[in-house]
Amino acid sequence: MLLLEFENKGNVVYHVTHSSYLPKLNNEGLKLMQTSNWVKADQAGEESRYFEEPMLFAFESALDAFRWAFKQQWELKQPAAVLRIKNDGKWFDDPSEDFMLQAGQGKALARKSPVPPTDIVDTMELDDLNELMAEIGGTFNDAMEQHPWNN
Repeated sequence: MLLLEFENKGNVVYHVTHSSYLPKLNNEGLKLMQTSNWVKADQAGEESRYFEEPMLFAFESALDAFRWAFKQQWELKQPAAVLRIKNDGKWFDDPSEDFMLQAGQGKALARKSPVPPTDIVDTMELDDLNELMAEIGGTFNDAMEQHPWNN
């Protein structure tokens, strides 16, 4: 099976975070206005959030989420993880104009309300996925085929 077939039926979304945040997120859920992983700097070097309104972000597609997680882990030099979250219908199209977010298999999403811990279905750390790939001697697609999210 190709990873292209590893898509949800709309009942979950995928949120990318640092692995170190998982214990807190599993206990408290996702909250607005926490430390942002991505900030922009103006000409004076002052950093600010990309949006004035507090929002959480996710992806419709697992593949898009894992691509973003690999980017985040590489650029921020911290282990990344993907959370699978129940889709409660409060997500809307991400207003970002970032091409990386708009050119995926599914939509990049945002929301203006917290996610309770009971809506976090499960998580996968990228390091665990890399270990599975090494163990089976396969590719990302091979590892995803054998992961419980795909069953």
